[in-house]
Amino acid sequence: MPLTYRFPRKSSRKVLVASDDAQTRKYLQEALSRAGYASDACSERSLLDAPRAAGHAFLMVNHGAAGIDSVRRLRRGGATLPVILLSGGPGEKRRASDPEIGIVEHLSTPFTQTTLQSAIDRVCPG
Repeated sequence: MPLTYRFPRKSSRKVLVASDDAQTRKYLQEALSRAGYASDACSERSLLDAPRAAGHAFLMVNHGAAGIDSVRRLRRGGATLPVILLSGGPGEKRRASDPEIGIVEHLSTPFTQTTLQSAIDRVCPG
């Protein structure tokens, strides 16, 4: 059964960024700031701290087994926020495309600010 998402309104301007790489977290936070979003950042392994996911418009998680597994476990805990998966290539995109995982948008790296904004607009309609 596909996951039912809680799509945020654009007025919800806070994003949770999860990556085990500190440079990636910093880069994403800077890009999100330029797009008008505040953000919190954590490692993929600490993503399972449920209160962290509360109150965020959506989650951006790095590709890879740790990130995808963390999203699956977050879903089992009842989290419904939409997820943008940062993928390094089409193989990773296909691997994580199962709707039960809750990935609603894929963003291939590297990406431009315009591409990021387009992905955000699709995740946060209206």
